[in-house]
Amino acid sequence: IEIRVPKELSIQSGDLGIIIGNLMDNAIEANMVLKEGMRYLKVNIAYLQKNLLLKIENPISVRQQKQYQSKKTWKKDTYNHGIGLKSIEKILKSYDANMEIDCGETFVVKIIFFHVL
Repeated sequence: IEIRVPKELSIQSGDLGIIIGNLMDNAIEANMVLKEGMRYLKVNIAYLQKNLLLKIENPISVRQQKQYQSKKTWKKDTYNHGIGLKSIEKILKSYDANMEIDCGETFVVKIIFFHVL
């Protein structure tokens, strides 16, 4: 985990908590179905030229990759799951921020908040 951010940002701490919490929950849960030697989690949060950058990367199983590509949750309880990324997207719209997701061999989420000071 690498985090370098100023104390004061124009992003509500609750919104940032929802975003990071959902992404971390997803990454941890994705790791739990993998064999122990395959698990990892990379988190980078940095402030660069008045922008806040978040990047979270974790491995995923082939099943999880297929489920993500079909836009369905891979979790059994579909009623209470599958809304995390949607809630993140809703928050990001209110800040005019961008999210990019790459679901290849690993699952990588990159978020950029512009002009956060």
